[in-house]
Amino acid sequence: MTLKRFKHLVNALLIGDTVLTDNGEELLALLGYAFERISNNADALKLFTTDIVDERIIRNGPGNTFIRLPRLPEYEEDELDIDEELCYAAARYVCSFISKEKVMLHIQEAEKVINSYNQKVQAFLENVEEKKYDK
Repeated sequence: MTLKRFKHLVNALLIGDTVLTDNGEELLALLGYAFERISNNADALKLFTTDIVDERIIRNGPGNTFIRLPRLPEYEEDELDIDEELCYAAARYVCSFISKEKVMLHIQEAEKVINSYNQKVQAFLENVEEKKYDK
């Protein structure tokens, strides 16, 4: 998902509540905060790394991997540096940070996305592990 599409999604989720800031730096700060929350709670495949020198590591990942912090986009057409499904959790978190009416709803929806995603990743990793031993 591009930054531009992400902004449209956040604006749509906030209809009837509040308005997303027009300040690009503020939006990136909110997105960075959302990324940090996601990195701490989701086993995002795109964020797995073994590079502890050049990446900002948030925590241990599965096996010998670590979870890195996603990089913030610079331009409207840049893709968000996170798994596509988790872009929706990031949007919900950003909404929760600025919503006047639906803070808990946005947090709950973000957590649902993360929990569902983590279950899929766990199943995937178990499948990979089984195939490793089948050989």
